[in-house]
Amino acid sequence: MKSKITQALVERGPTPERGKSVLHADTEMRGFYLIVTPTKRSFYVQSLVNGKQVRTKLGDHPSMDAKQARDLARKTLVEMRGGANPNEERRKAKARGITLREALDLHLAAKPLSPRTKEDYRYCCDQYLPDWLDKALAELGTDRAGVRERHRRITEKHGASTADTVFRIFRAVYNRGLREHPELPANPTANVDYHGLLREEEVPEEVAA
Repeated sequence: MKSKITQALVERGPTPERGKSVLHADTEMRGFYLIVTPTKRSFYVQSLVNGKQVRTKLGDHPSMDAKQARDLARKTLVEMRGGANPNEERRKAKARGITLREALDLHLAAKPLSPRTKEDYRYCCDQYLPDWLDKALAELGTDRAGVRERHRRITEKHGASTADTVFRIFRAVYNRGLREHPELPANPTANVDYHGLLREEEVPEEVAA
């Protein structure tokens, strides 16, 4: 239904029945909406972006009031009509923010790995890559020379088989982050010169597979 989206409407507009929602299209700003469900009141905008209709959420009441939503809607609609897709920007920002630690947690939670393999993954990352754990994968992914150098340093200090194990684990974890966020750079371990000296018992079962 068409209504001017005011604070009064946001606070006192009728609540729909369970399983239903009501969409209020603002009468003064085309593309600005309030969607009311039985449990939530949310602000959205919708516009053509490069020829495609895109809807994006601005926020929920009460953390955002009607005036704040209207101001943000005006700004967002101008950007969208200029070709910016805020949904894509959010995805890219999330991709830029995922850390090695978060990708490791994601990988271990998704895989049916044995307790020993999970321990091996965490041990290798904690022991040999501790300063990387809270770095963004996007940062690591763009530093191919640094990744190769780290493999070389681990080789010198701990041996070739350890370096290969650590970076095969890193490769698997990075690939899991890449599946979640395809906007990330390609896996930087493509620049690692593996020694190929791993004994079977030294390789975590999933990495060896």
